[in-house]
Amino acid sequence: MSKLSKHVEILKNSLLIAAGEALNYSWDSEYKIKNIQSMIQYSIDDIDKLLKGRLKTLKITHIEMNALNFGVWDDKSDLRLIPIWLAPFINQDVQVTSISGNTTILKDADRDHRGGYIAFGVEPIEEEE
Repeated sequence: MSKLSKHVEILKNSLLIAAGEALNYSWDSEYKIKNIQSMIQYSIDDIDKLLKGRLKTLKITHIEMNALNFGVWDDKSDLRLIPIWLAPFINQDVQVTSISGNTTILKDADRDHRGGYIAFGVEPIEEEE
C-alpha cells in the first residue's frame, strides 16, 4: 500500500468516525457539520503536504486520482470526475472541464452529483519519473 493510499484510508476512517459521531451524539447540527468538515480538512491538508501542494490545485497523476477515487468519465477521454466530498477542499479558482466539454472555474461549477461525482473534472498530469 502506497503512502497516499494509507493517507486516503485514514481520511475515509476519519469521515466514518465523524459520521458515526453525528448519528450517535446529541450535538447540535451546526457542530456536527463543523466536526465533519474539520476531520476532512485535516486529512486533506495532510494529503496535500504529501503531494507537495498539488492536490488543492488538482495537478495530480492518474495513480493519485485512482487513490483518491476520482471517477472515470468515459473511455474516449482522460477526464476524471471530482468526488463530491473533495470539491469543497480544492482551490475554487481551479479550471475544470464539464462532461460536455465546457470549461469553468470550480466555484462556478454545478455541484449536482451522480454516483458521488460532480459533472466536472480534470485530466491527470504526466507521471513523474
